[in-house]
Amino acid sequence: MEKVFKFSTMKLDRNGGETVFPNAPVNSSSLPFYNELSECAKKGLSVKPKMGDALLFWSMKPDGSLDPASLHGEIT
Repeated sequence: MEKVFKFSTMKLDRNGGETVFPNAPVNSSSLPFYNELSECAKKGLSVKPKMGDALLFWSMKPDGSLDPASLHGEIT
């Protein structure tokens, strides 16, 4: 069975621009860059963009079922 993954290039955006995974369990307030996140990004696992970075994550579990924690969106 082929595993499905998402590859996304990051765009530099000073206000927002984070990719947020609202269903992923995380204690965002413990992150060193927590105060730099937008209010929306503080509601889940968030990745703040840096020029030239890429984001790679799998959308399926090893058994082939959809991983609900992979639900994501971009904050603009």
